[in-house]
Amino acid sequence: SAHAIEDQVEQRQLVDTLIELTGVKVVSRDIAKQLTERILKKLESRGIEPESVREFVEQEVSLEVDYQLIENNAIVDISLPLYTAHFSVIELRRLVAFYRSPLGMKSMQLMPIQYDKLLDLLVVDSQTRFQDLENTLVEQLKEQQLITTP
Repeated sequence: SAHAIEDQVEQRQLVDTLIELTGVKVVSRDIAKQLTERILKKLESRGIEPESVREFVEQEVSLEVDYQLIENNAIVDISLPLYTAHFSVIELRRLVAFYRSPLGMKSMQLMPIQYDKLLDLLVVDSQTRFQDLENTLVEQLKEQQLITTP
């Protein structure tokens, strides 16, 4: 029904707002770190000295993770079921109101959000979402003559 679609749209907007308010978007930094280390290990197994390309890989991975998770809203797509499984639209509105209040802001400063479950989901998601990134980076490293290994 039209009402159900309106609720879904509102739920998505509310979850996006909660992600912004609770600082969950910093999780993309953790994902980028893990992904960078995984890619550097793979490059090392190909005979590439990881430290010689670390800066380049870190920068490229960080840009790609931010693009995918933040700009393309993958973090909202992944978080939405976590929130909607436990909170109604009314409760989501109340959560947003709380996190916008002085007490809510104070609570976020003193008690950072526990995002272990979200991080687990994002790690699983990133394994498929970014699987082509290693090959892309190898090609870019060759083009920039940072590596010569096949």
